[in-house]
Formats: sequence, structure tokens, C-alpha cells
Amino acid sequence: MTAIDVIYNLLNTKLINYNLKYCLVTENKIPKKINGDLLKPNRISDFSDFNELCQCDSLEKYAGVGISIQGSDICAIDVDHCFDIPNDIDSIDERGKDILNLFKEVGYSEFSFSGTGLRVLFKAPLIENYSSMYYIKNKNNNIEFYQPSKSFRYVTITGNTINNNDLLNSNLVNESLNVFLNKYMRRTQKEKNKIDVVSNTDSLESLMKKTKILYFKNSHFQDLWFSKAPGSGKNESELDYELIANIYEHITQNKEYIKEIFESSPYFKSKDFKHKKKWENQENRYYNYVFDQIERSHTLWM
Repeated sequence: MTAIDVIYNLLNTKLINYNLKYCLVTENKIPKKINGDLLKPNRISDFSDFNELCQCDSLEKYAGVGISIQGSDICAIDVDHCFDIPNDIDSIDERGKDILNLFKEVGYSEFSFSGTGLRVLFKAPLIENYSSMYYIKNKNNNIEFYQPSKSFRYVTITGNTINNNDLLNSNLVNESLNVFLNKYMRRTQKEKNKIDVVSNTDSLESLMKKTKILYFKNSHFQDLWFSKAPGSGKNESELDYELIANIYEHITQNKEYIKEIFESSPYFKSKDFKHKKKWENQENRYYNYVFDQIERSHTLWM
């Protein structure tokens, strides 16, 4: 399959009825802008609309097409290796069959890039503080879930449809999503309170080295660390919480060091004057509130 094949497939789907944001994808799933330059998933302007995608004159060079989660304002479920035979619906396992049935009437679904995975797309209300309750990627069952305000992600698409539904945001979607999250993505009480073993006596220098290692190894943390603060009227508070929570969970629980590590991030440095003042005002009242919320969310699951 090539990007040309995907575009022909998409013409027969309901996805083109929505203002989704697309990119091109190499055989190694590296995202590219339609001009061939390397794309940054956290920069929505790097993605293109469907008409722009179709006008690219080098589509034959690419193995596929991707969609921006954030730019397209959609949710995505990715189920790995649930078809024994590529693109054969009858070879689906029980895990995939259950999820497919949950979203049969309310989500667009298709075979994945490899043909052995399942992709489900839909619109749904945002879930605040998602990662404190659920996995983004559950390694226990090889299922991922992404929502638009929590990570700058893209997913590959094929247009090789299973259920060609509209991307509805309805009560039926919410019911299906609630069942899915609680069955497949919910953290256990032990895991909700799980924090990487860290020494809070470590120096700031050693913690910064640990931070660097983490963003090389953890793509979600990397996305947060290098993302651009979106400014007023967007989801900046949610991104603040998400990044600080990741530092708390994986680097240190030392309140002062967390603040210094957060302030050293490219994300924090990209904040506008208004939001930097908000951060500094009233003896860091905003940071104290966020930290207390994160600490409380972990203590509740002890």
C-alpha cells in the first residue's frame, strides 16, 4: 500500500466529510509534511487538509498517510495484533472483537497500517486528568487511547474500513468509551499509585540527567517536554498538569526540584508573558495548587 492507495480508499469513507489534518508517512512510520520536510507532531501547522494532501506531487514516495489527533480534534483507539491474518475480519481475536462491537454503531474503524491491528476513530468530550486514572498505552493488553488535548500525536490510517461511521460526539459514544476505558485502560489501585523508585536526595544535576534519559526513552514525555505552550483559550493548564505529573511520577517527588525541572523545559520557556506571570504570582500559588492535586491523586490510591 502507498499513500496514493490510502487517498483512494479515503475518498470512499466518511472521514473526508470532516476537517481532519493529514501528513505523509514513510515505510518506517516517520511523519513528513507534504513538501517532504520532517514533521513535528506538536506543530499542528505542519499538517495539511485533505485537498492539500491530494495535490502533493510525490505521493508515490510514501507508504501511507497519518492524521493529527490534536489538529483533527478526534480520539483514537489503537489495538495491536488483533488479526491473525492481515486484513481478514474473521481472524480477529476476542479483545479486538469486543472493542469493535463496542464502537460498531458510533465509531469509524479500519485495519491498521500492518493489517493486523485495529484503529477506531471518533469524537468525544475530553477527560480531565486522564492519566491519573487510565493508561495512555496499556502494555498489558497492547492497546492505546489518545484524546486531543493530552498529547500531540498522529496515527496512521489506511481507509481500509471495517465500519464506515460518522465521527459523532453523542451519548452513545460516551457510553461506549466509558465501558472501553474501564475495561481495558483503567489503572489498578496499585498501578495508580505506582511511582518510579527515586531518591529525593539526588542533586538537581543528576535529576536533569534522568529527565534527559526519560525524554529519549518515553515518546509521550518527549512530546510534552518539547511542546509549545498554546496560550489563552486553549489547553495550557491541562498540559502544565500533565508534564508536572510525569516529572512527579518518573523523576522526583521533591516539590522544589520539580518546579526547577519544569521551568527548564522548552514547553515552559515557550509560555507567553501572561502565563509566566500567572506561574510566578502570589508566591507560586498556581504551582502549589497543581502540585497538591497531583500529590493527592497518588495518595488517594495508596
